[in-house]
Amino acid sequence: MKSKNIVLAAVLSALLVLLTVGGISAQTSPPWMSYSPPESFFMGLDAAGSYQYYRDQFESKEGDVNFGTLQLRFWQFMDSPTFGYDINAALTLQTKGALGDDDDPETTIDLDLNSGGFTSVKYYFTPENDLFGYFGITGTASDLDTYSLVGTLGVGYGRFKDATPLQRAGEIERALMAMGDVVQPFGPAFLIALAQETERVHAAEETAAERAERVADFIIENAPGNPVLSPAGVITVNDKLTARVLRRSVGWEVRGGLGYPIIVPEDETRAVHAVASGSLGLPIAWDTQVNVTAQATSPIENIGTVYTAGVQGEVVHTFNQNLDVGANANVNLTAREDKDNILAWSVGAFADVKIIEGLSLVTTAIYRDETVREGVWEQPAFGVTASVRYRFF
Repeated sequence: MKSKNIVLAAVLSALLVLLTVGGISAQTSPPWMSYSPPESFFMGLDAAGSYQYYRDQFESKEGDVNFGTLQLRFWQFMDSPTFGYDINAALTLQTKGALGDDDDPETTIDLDLNSGGFTSVKYYFTPENDLFGYFGITGTASDLDTYSLVGTLGVGYGRFKDATPLQRAGEIERALMAMGDVVQPFGPAFLIALAQETERVHAAEETAAERAERVADFIIENAPGNPVLSPAGVITVNDKLTARVLRRSVGWEVRGGLGYPIIVPEDETRAVHAVASGSLGLPIAWDTQVNVTAQATSPIENIGTVYTAGVQGEVVHTFNQNLDVGANANVNLTAREDKDNILAWSVGAFADVKIIEGLSLVTTAIYRDETVREGVWEQPAFGVTASVRYRFF
């Protein structure tokens, strides 16, 4: 029990440090919190695949590894003064099997198809206030024969905004200052104005070059110090507008409500649950983003004694246009009726290396452990996985 509390305190302390550093840095770093676009919208679709093969020459088939994963993910986010929504979905195909040997030449391959996702729609009671009501649906499917679907209804407070345009504005400023086309820093007010200009669509048929010319003219006409951009400066603006950047999500929110299983597996019963969650997204520098989420759920009839709770934290740093690195920590606690609690935790790190536009190699290392019963831990597990990821948009 003592070791469990020490681990829980250590992981939660690490997450608290992320929040504290993020809050302090936000006061002196770029004007993230002052940036308020009229509407935030982004979406993405990517596919990632990995395969592990190992033939144990000295053991039986149990020592062999023959495992592959292919995952397709889609996400979409929108937030406006009165309305917002989130959509996340993933489809995962896994292959695993035993390799043939002299004693048993047959190679067996099993295929597992799993899917999961959630949709959340929220309505702000007034455009000037961050109080909202929300409705959400979470669903999973395993091998197309085991399904679950949970509906959630509740209220929340807070707001997220996509500050990636502000990130691009900062990249433009730093690049133009480095080449000497801009001498005087833009300052927070103009950075925000430039971010809004980069996102403004003047014509549906506007090309990337025309957009760069428009943004360059905006800088010449409005930036502090009356800069004069060279042809190379205009090219730099175009490069920064089209370059790959780490998405910046800024804001926080808390939610609370009730969840009800609409569809449950055959061996489970329906029960109303109390649900609560919170999340924070904060860039702590031009190149670094911190994300923290927490959630808890407990059945109404056993509220506070039977529950599942978890906290996740992540920090991501962009070294350049071709390399992102990050670290994360996770802790999850499951309290069960008349059974020992289960505590699971993990820490990890990853590197995302761009190969060509849209295609990257992602290497992930993770160390994890969990209790099997009160005070008794499993053997810790350490793993490294390399996967290829392609971003469609």
